[in-house]
Amino acid sequence: MEPLEINWDADIDKATREIREEMEAAKADHQRELEVVKAKHSEELEAEKAKHWKELEAEKAKHRNELEAEKAKQRELEEKNEELRHQLESVEEEEKDLVSALAHATKENDELKARTLSGGGGPTDTDKLVRAIQVLTDNLDKAEAQLALTSKECREKESIINDIREEIIVVRDENGDLRNMVASLRRKLVKDARAGPDLERKNALLQQENTELWTDLTRETEKNDRQLKTEEKLRRDMSMLEDRIKTLEYLRKAKGPAQCNVNPPVLNVVINPEDRSHRDWVEKLNRAVARKTEVKISGPEVCVMEIHQLMAGHISDIQRIELENISFRTRIRRLENENARLQSKKTNLTIYMYERRHQADVKMLSQLTERIRDLELQEESRKDGEIVLQNTLQELQLELQAKNRDGADEETPFQRLKTNEENRIDGEDKGANVKGVPFII
Repeated sequence: MEPLEINWDADIDKATREIREEMEAAKADHQRELEVVKAKHSEELEAEKAKHWKELEAEKAKHRNELEAEKAKQRELEEKNEELRHQLESVEEEEKDLVSALAHATKENDELKARTLSGGGGPTDTDKLVRAIQVLTDNLDKAEAQLALTSKECREKESIINDIREEIIVVRDENGDLRNMVASLRRKLVKDARAGPDLERKNALLQQENTELWTDLTRETEKNDRQLKTEEKLRRDMSMLEDRIKTLEYLRKAKGPAQCNVNPPVLNVVINPEDRSHRDWVEKLNRAVARKTEVKISGPEVCVMEIHQLMAGHISDIQRIELENISFRTRIRRLENENARLQSKKTNLTIYMYERRHQADVKMLSQLTERIRDLELQEESRKDGEIVLQNTLQELQLELQAKNRDGADEETPFQRLKTNEENRIDGEDKGANVKGVPFII
C-alpha cells in the first residue's frame, strides 16, 4: 500500500492571497494617509507664505506713506521759504527807496546851502538860513537813524531767513536719511523674497527625506506583518501536526478498540489514498481523541515517520522565521528611532527658522518705532519753530503795515522841508518877507 501524500498547495495559495489582499489594503490606507499629510503640510506652507507676504506688503505701504508725508512737509517748507524770500525782497526794495530818499534830501540840502551862500541878505535872512540848515540837518539825522533801524530790521530778517534755510537743509538731510532707510528696507525685502525659494527647497528636501523614511518604515512594517502571519500559520499547522501525531501514536499503540470505562461509540475512518484532502480525517481523528471515541481505521497504512519529518521541517521554518522576525523588529526599532530623530531635527529647524524670522521682524519693528518716534519729536519741534517764525513774520508785517499807514497819513520830514522851502521862496517873490517878521518853518 502506498503512503498517504499530504498536499499543502491549496492552503498556501489561500494564505498567500489573503496576505496579498491585506498588503494591498494596508498599502492603500498608508497612501491615503500620506496624501492627507502632504496636503495638510502644503496648505500650512501656503498659509505661512501668504502671511509673510502680507506683512511685507503692509510694511512697504507704511514706508511709502511715511515717504509721501515727508515729501509733503518738504514742499510746505519750500513754499514758506519762497514767501520769506519775497518778503525779504520787498524789505530790500523799501531800503533802496529810503536810501534814494536820503540821497535826494542830501542833494536838496546841498542845493539849499549853495543857494544860501550865493545869495545876500540881512542878518535876519542869515539866521533864517542857519535855522533852515539846522532843521535840514536834524531831518537828515532822523532819516539816517530811521535808515539804520530799517537796516537792523533787514539784518534780523536775513538772520531769520538764514535760520530757516538751515532748517530746510537739515530737513533735506533727514529726508535723505529716510530715503536711505527705505532703500535698505526694500533691499531687505528683496533679499527675504529671494531667500523664500531656498527655504522652500530645504523644506521640500526634508519632506522627501521624511517620505523616504516613512516608506522604508512602512515596507519593513508590512514585511514584519507578513512574517508574523506566516509564523502564526506555521504555529497552527505545527499544532495540528502534533495533534495528528498524538492521534496516530495513540491509534498505533491501541492496536484495536480502545479500552474505556464506558462503552464508547465506534467511529469508522476510511483513508482514501486518492483523496488529496486531509482535513476531513484529521478533524475526525481529533474529535475521536477528544471524545475518547473508538476509532477503526481502514485503508493504507499511515506513515508516522513522514509526519515526524514534515513536523521537524515546519519547526525549523518557524525558528528561522522567528530569527528573521527578531532582526526585522530590531531594524524597525532602529528606523523608528532614526525617524524620530529626523522628525525632532526637522521640528527644531522649523522652530529655529521661525524664531530667527520673528526676532528679525521684532528688531526691524523696534527700529521703525524708534525712528517714527524721533520723526514725531522732530515734527513737533519743527511745528513749534514754524509757529515762532509765523508769529515773527506777522509781527514784522504788522510793523511794516503800521509804518506804511503812518507814512500815508502823516507828512514826512522831507515833504515838510520841501513845502516850507517853497513857501519861503514864494514869500520872497511877493515881498512878504518883511524885516522883523519871524520865519516860521
